[in-house]
Amino acid sequence: MKLCFFPKTKLGKWSLICILVAILSAIIVLATIAIFDIKGGNTFFSTPALAIPLVLAWLLGFASFLIGLIAIIKSKPRSVLVFIASTLGLLIAVYGLAEVIFPH
Repeated sequence: MKLCFFPKTKLGKWSLICILVAILSAIIVLATIAIFDIKGGNTFFSTPALAIPLVLAWLLGFASFLIGLIAIIKSKPRSVLVFIASTLGLLIAVYGLAEVIFPH
């Protein structure tokens, strides 16, 4: 089994793109909080400048997990980044689901 670092399949590349955009979206949320000193409101969507990129990050993380899982099952890529992107996507999806089920 030959292992490579970058994905060669189309699904593997899409999984990697989705997780990179999800991470970038999470960085945008943190930068918005730090630069503009925005605090959260009473509800999740009371501050759309924080809610929209965060929901986008959750959706893209979940999409990265699903696409990576399909790529691993269907085309069997031997790429390290596809496995990392799928694992991070799973963690993001579980965190997003936990936030919805158990809000704090």
